[in-house]
Amino acid sequence: MRQAGKSQQFLETKDYAQGVRVRLPVLVLTGKKTGPLALVISSQHGRELNGVAVIERVWRSLSPEKVKGRIVFLPVMNPLAVRMRRQDFPVEEPRFRPTGVSQLLYNMNRKWPPALGDDTYAGAVAEAVWKTYWKHADLSLDLHGWTDRSLSLAWAHRKHLKLLRSYGFPYHMVVDEVPQDRGMSETSAFQAGIPHLVNELAPQNTIVPEIVNLGARCVMNLFRAAGMLSGELQLPPVQYEFNQKHEEIEARTPVEGLLLPEAKPGDFLRQGEPVARVLSLETLKTLWQFRTPKEALVFNLGGSGWGEDSPPSNIVFPGQLVSLLKVPDAIIKNG
Repeated sequence: MRQAGKSQQFLETKDYAQGVRVRLPVLVLTGKKTGPLALVISSQHGRELNGVAVIERVWRSLSPEKVKGRIVFLPVMNPLAVRMRRQDFPVEEPRFRPTGVSQLLYNMNRKWPPALGDDTYAGAVAEAVWKTYWKHADLSLDLHGWTDRSLSLAWAHRKHLKLLRSYGFPYHMVVDEVPQDRGMSETSAFQAGIPHLVNELAPQNTIVPEIVNLGARCVMNLFRAAGMLSGELQLPPVQYEFNQKHEEIEARTPVEGLLLPEAKPGDFLRQGEPVARVLSLETLKTLWQFRTPKEALVFNLGGSGWGEDSPPSNIVFPGQLVSLLKVPDAIIKNG
């Protein structure tokens, strides 16, 4: 007889890899009624923490009595990297500094099938998760997180456009061409025929309550859209939708100085509206100003530092990318 409830378990890798044997926390919710199996994972990379808080929020709020099916959460996919405050174990430096080592070697999100079975720590985790849970799933969600000064973004293949829109993230991208040979979560799910969404929740390293609230609301939407949970979708007033090959506008400063933002990420600007300007560090006069050449969404403003070699700074130099704007392919108004 099916027994509804919540359980906390652990998944261990079967062998040692790179000197460690890994134990992953697993949260399993079994609904009162039968239904799909959904898998939600986060923190494949150690700096990406908002997804952990999102899962905790959703786990705490869900009642097995109201769920159809089974939900498996793996909130801390990369427990060593999380504790080290680094993207990858054992090294993250190849992501931002020439080291002679490929950053793909230890990147967990390059280890999914058909790349299973390698002798890295990340590979051992991916193999255990794929064989135990993911290949059996009817639906999956991968929570990530990128650097500050940028908006967050969700995406899925066009086959799952309805699900992506129902997820309810304010900014989402529709993918037509999934990489076939890169060992990424979306690649493996697509090849296995599993509806799959990816959501970047900025920033890294820090928990932001507004982002956690938004992410939790979207995860609940996902379960509603999949028929696992009753209730109305909670959608934002406006959703900006981008095709995979959408138009982007780069703003690169031709001068050095102090970057002063005149907009913020998330602003939808009309043609000619100001985005940012650069002041002289000697006269404080405006040396350069950038205005958007067409209607566009401010996606990034101020550049993003990555790793200890590149801390964020508003001191800019000629040729530096200081803002990225995206031109939406559709603007969806809800309600």
